[in-house]
Amino acid sequence: MLLRAPLRNHYISYLWPHIAQKHGIKLDGSKLPLLTSEAFSKAKRTSDRLALAYAAVQEEKQVSFVPKAIQDILKKDNFSNSGDYLVLGLLMHTQKDGAYTLSSTEASMFQFQLYTILLNNIYSPAELCLILPIFKRSDIKLEYQGLRKELYDRLHQLVKQSSFDSITLSCIVNLAVILNKDPILILKDDSKHILSILNETNYSKMSIQASIKVMSLGVTRGLTITKGSNINLKRLENGEMKHLSLREVVGVLYYYKRTNLSKDSAIIKYAQELLPIKSVDSIQDAIDIIQCYSYMADMGVVDDLFYEKLVQVVNGLPLIPQLDKALVCQKVMSVLSPSSTLSEVGSSDKCINLLTYTLLSYRFLKTNLLPSPDQNKLAHLCRLVRRHLPKNEIELKVYQEFLKNYLNSDQISFAYILPHMSSPNLVFGHLSGNSLYIPSYLLENSGHVKPVPEIGEWFVIMGTNSSKSIDEGQISNVDELLFGKRLIKKNQLTALGYKIIVVSSNDLIIHQDRISETILRWSFET
Repeated sequence: MLLRAPLRNHYISYLWPHIAQKHGIKLDGSKLPLLTSEAFSKAKRTSDRLALAYAAVQEEKQVSFVPKAIQDILKKDNFSNSGDYLVLGLLMHTQKDGAYTLSSTEASMFQFQLYTILLNNIYSPAELCLILPIFKRSDIKLEYQGLRKELYDRLHQLVKQSSFDSITLSCIVNLAVILNKDPILILKDDSKHILSILNETNYSKMSIQASIKVMSLGVTRGLTITKGSNINLKRLENGEMKHLSLREVVGVLYYYKRTNLSKDSAIIKYAQELLPIKSVDSIQDAIDIIQCYSYMADMGVVDDLFYEKLVQVVNGLPLIPQLDKALVCQKVMSVLSPSSTLSEVGSSDKCINLLTYTLLSYRFLKTNLLPSPDQNKLAHLCRLVRRHLPKNEIELKVYQEFLKNYLNSDQISFAYILPHMSSPNLVFGHLSGNSLYIPSYLLENSGHVKPVPEIGEWFVIMGTNSSKSIDEGQISNVDELLFGKRLIKKNQLTALGYKIIVVSSNDLIIHQDRISETILRWSFET
């Protein structure tokens, strides 16, 4: 078996639940097997037993049986593939000091047996890259350094002889990083050795996409592959960039941003020509375009239309879920550094609309759908907007943008708690399961009289089908309404302090005299 994926992912994330189910091993609430010696003994195949043992070690769950299990495996099992040897080696070397009860003699015999087996059963560069970190431990005896060197020589030969894909090269890059950061290397030139392998790779024979992927990974991990970088730069400047997908353009800009590429480069000029004509057909397209603009901004390539282009990308999005729009807006906001101010980027209506649109996306989805880093970004955005606009102007613009972007059709799948224009807080909520009709006068910023409650009072627009008429005579027939996530009788709403008011023939408004716990609310002062 040639292991191309990270070992832990391969053996735990994928195999573990299947193995546990196959052998009747119970899973607890977090989907981790309750590993015991009895459960372990149910697994008959060597690969299954190794995977379970490795999983137990990684999660530090009931590992007392593992030492004996490993000894039993060594004595009794017939290994069928190099992947089994590899897991066994990692098992031995991921244990904390003293975790095994092997004597020094047994450990020495185990190491010799393991390393000899590994040396004779590894056939691909990817497998070698996964095995070599085993040899970086400080407790490896000096006599095994020869085996270690032999493995490096084997890897070097394979690299010279093979024309392999970017996945294998990615394994090599990761290996170089591991060795480069290890403070207790026996062979101090390991990382240089791997870098020489990377620089000897014939990138000109690889696709431009594959070589860019490898180099992007390298620079992400702190390694610069000089030869490959120079080759790719020439290929890109000679026109191969036009064959790249939008996602690959992102990788190119990211790599050369980290290598201080001149903003006069043909690559940058091509990106400037390419991005405005790229169609936004999916959420990933939007994120990729915004990311490209962000990298170009980092390189100082920002023109007067920069932020207008970002607004166009957001406004040009296809009809996609609101959570996806929030993620796109997160990318837009990443263009603005934490120290940015509106005065620095221009306080035009476009910028304000972009900021408020982002704010609304976050606020609407804030409760359970966005992770804490995004909550922090939201807090920064709130501070950014508050710093440069009077409070009432902020509320007005946010409210207008909210109506403009979310309530642009007669029916939508949410109902909202509308904010009071003079309230110090902005409050939004939703009621699930109802369609919503918004009367035209709520969508207009004109002199029409609006149903504005007193400070502290909220309005909830409840959904009705706009094709059906509800008038004064019919309102008594509305006995059940979806409120929050529960069906509530009309008399229950009345008891909670709500008064049902018919505003027009097509909409139903519930006026709340006091705040109920069933409504979600967010303060603008995040």
